[in-house]
Amino acid sequence: RVACDYFCGKGCYDQMPQEARAALSDNIREWKALTTSRDAFPPLDREVVRKLDVPVLLLTGEKTLAPLRLINAELGRLLPKANRVTIPNATHDMWIGDPQACGTAVMDFLSKH
Repeated sequence: RVACDYFCGKGCYDQMPQEARAALSDNIREWKALTTSRDAFPPLDREVVRKLDVPVLLLTGEKTLAPLRLINAELGRLLPKANRVTIPNATHDMWIGDPQACGTAVMDFLSKH
């Protein structure tokens, strides 16, 4: 509830459909690990990323939080074979918000690689 209120606004959790709350509960161990770890997001060596010479699909939602959009932009810059797709009107939870658009983007990517 606290994380939802922080990321999506006060009262967000209470307004979610039961299925969405169940999905969050199913992932509670991940949330606990992320919020209690002293090193949840260790530094990533940009040179190591730059050397990845494989096709990569970077999906992002148009309404994804700014820090996550910055990460995607940097990955797109570093990865030589990155294909960036932005899902219109979607947030970080784009697979919940628009599974059809996400699936189409993935299938298009896979059909080319």
